[in-house]
Parts: sequence; structure tokens; C-alpha cells
Amino acid sequence: MRHYVWSGLDHTGMRRRGTQRGKSAEDVRRELATQGIAVMRVRPSIVDGLCHQVLHLHRLSDQHRATFFTHLGVLLRSGLPLTTALEALSADQPHRELQRVLVGVTDAVKKG
Repeated sequence: MRHYVWSGLDHTGMRRRGTQRGKSAEDVRRELATQGIAVMRVRPSIVDGLCHQVLHLHRLSDQHRATFFTHLGVLLRSGLPLTTALEALSADQPHRELQRVLVGVTDAVKKG
């Protein structure tokens, strides 16, 4: 299951937003409808996309994956914005394929 970011209106007309796990965007829409949310937008989470890309790099060892996610977590918990953390990790990344993925994801995050 993937993570999705959504926005919508509750039964009182108040704007709501959040994240939800689901098999597809349509599954997320259906689940939110059962909760009384009129969904305006659902899209895959950028972070989920990043995790998927990093986890499926063929030549990346489990140790490299674990180190990457540990470092990303430390940077985010220290208060750095996601784009800054990704830029820092990609600049200091010895694994070229992972560096390419990080640059692409950073660009996607910046574009929204």
C-alpha cells in the first residue's frame, strides 16, 4: 500500500487535509467518503515515492538503504526542510544511481 496526500471538506464545510494509506487514489477517495469527507484532491506522497525509488534500486545494498534512511530521518528531525535534506544527502552521496534518484526527487518536491 502507498501513502497518499489528500485535501477535502468535512460535513461542516471545513477544509481538511491529511495522509492516508491505500492501494490506489480511488481507494483513498472511497475511504474518506465513508468518513464524510468530500475529497477535492488525492495524490501520491512525494516521500512515499522517494522510499519506493530508493528501496527498488537494484545495486543498492541493504546497508546503503538503511544508512540513507537513517541520515534522512536525522536531518528531518533536526528541523531541516525536506528539500534541503535531500540536497545535502545527494551532494554527499557516493552511490551515483542513488544520487540521480535524489536529484530527481528533490526537483519534483520543489515543483510541488
